[in-house]
Amino acid sequence: MPETPDILYDDEILVKPKAHYAGLRMPLEDFLEWKPTHADGWKYEWDNGILIAEEETMNAYQLLIFDAILRAFTQTPEYAEGATLMPEARCKFEKLGRARQPDIAYFTQAQMKLGALGEHPVPAFVVEVVSTHDNGNELEKKLRDYFSVGVETVWYVYTDLEMVRVYSSLRQGLYCAGEDICSAAPALPNFQMKAASIFVKP
Repeated sequence: MPETPDILYDDEILVKPKAHYAGLRMPLEDFLEWKPTHADGWKYEWDNGILIAEEETMNAYQLLIFDAILRAFTQTPEYAEGATLMPEARCKFEKLGRARQPDIAYFTQAQMKLGALGEHPVPAFVVEVVSTHDNGNELEKKLRDYFSVGVETVWYVYTDLEMVRVYSSLRQGLYCAGEDICSAAPALPNFQMKAASIFVKP
């Protein structure tokens, strides 16, 4: 079959294209403003001057998951006070020499104003939507990074298992499924939702 910009077929088996920008060197400030000109199906993070390829940006099903989480968040007093959940925000972790791009990050209105002034506040709560293609070692590295810079709560949402692992520290993770309640405490004590309500069926 013919090659397209984003998809290759090999004997009728779908093959993910190579990451076009992986290994590219770039100053951090440039990366924070960078928009790739070639849509290659990957998202990129920054590690000591080099672009690191990550599994693709949110697909249609992951966007449904984001929408379900966002709708639950809109019922919180934090949302009423102007806070938001932002998809794929580039977060500068200067002391680590890295910039991460969590699938979902929580920012208060005050943090967003600081961001508009060129500062890089650390979100207290992040969500990563995990697929079967995600590397386990990289997930552990992300978790370590998040808690080392001051993130207080991390959710790993496992789409294939329809389970959520809720971390309130690097060493404390709780699996939630079905009717179990996923809490964003201590970052957001007022935000919680049933695990089953995260996994909206298309």
